[in-house]
Amino acid sequence: MKKKPILYNTFGKVIKLIRESRGMTQIELAQNADLSERYIIDIENGKRNPTIDVTYSLASALGTLPSVIWEEVKTRAMDG
Repeated sequence: MKKKPILYNTFGKVIKLIRESRGMTQIELAQNADLSERYIIDIENGKRNPTIDVTYSLASALGTLPSVIWEEVKTRAMDG
């Protein structure tokens, strides 16, 4: 099986951290972002590569901007 790039894992970790900091469940995030719970689980586990549209939906549901999410992903990816 092909290994997913580190950004998939890092993006998922950032989404999870923001979600948890907002006190949201995966179900709540899925409902607010108009996505399935399975999709949220897969993103958080680094198994999905979300589209730009999905990134915007997640950011909106989390009350943040896509640029904030990507800046955190960049910082964490550079830190290794």
